[in-house]
Amino acid sequence: PKPAGTVRIVLLGDSFIHGLGVAADDRLGVPLERALDERCGASPAPPIEVLHVGVTSWDIRAEAAFVRRQLALLQPDLVVHHIVPNDLDDLPGVRGFGALSKSSPRRPERGDALVSLVQGRWTFDGAARGLLPWGLDAEARERLAACADEIDALAAAVTTAGSRYLLVINWQAYQAVAGQAFAKRRPAEQVAFLSWDFYKDARWRISAADEHWNPAGHEQVASFLYGLIVARSLLPALSLAPWPEAEQTARPNDDAARQ
Repeated sequence: PKPAGTVRIVLLGDSFIHGLGVAADDRLGVPLERALDERCGASPAPPIEVLHVGVTSWDIRAEAAFVRRQLALLQPDLVVHHIVPNDLDDLPGVRGFGALSKSSPRRPERGDALVSLVQGRWTFDGAARGLLPWGLDAEARERLAACADEIDALAAAVTTAGSRYLLVINWQAYQAVAGQAFAKRRPAEQVAFLSWDFYKDARWRISAADEHWNPAGHEQVASFLYGLIVARSLLPALSLAPWPEAEQTARPNDDAARQ
């Protein structure tokens, strides 16, 4: 339960928000919370907390449903929902040989989505990108539409409760698909993009083979979010001071991704 008078930000997502590959104290919510505390101009200053609501391999539908169910308990002032292309997949299950599978007992008619995501790399071309996030076939379009409905339902629940919602699209090479499927359905102030260049930048990745953010990457995303929170007045109760470096991180990143 949220303590009385607390300003609470919920970071929602999968392994990126969970902080796969970094220590808990290196995750983006820690520097974000520190920046909000240091630059809070409200008097008296309220307690501020940033929660990481993230599970490795969560998909959009599971993320949105979880927070909708927990909304009365969480009572967030702001929900920042970070999504990536593999969030179109079902939750992992275990198949006969102990490997993770993307098939779901709830949708037994579906095959293993690994075929759509990475089969091309194994079979045809090591540089090939997966097919599922392009939205080119019926299965992909159905998943995009279902995820968009879940995002809309979560955003509506959050705003009806008097809180703010921000969708951060980190759709890598598939930004145009995410823009069509998700961004066009949300008010402009509820959508931001992380650019393809940011995704590829070795300074922010754990390694060339691991796309998850390293501690410096988490710091950068925290700065990005602070810049957006100030620019869009997403936490008006805090009377936040400007942070030019954060704003210079946020706007060019978002603009580049939209372009």
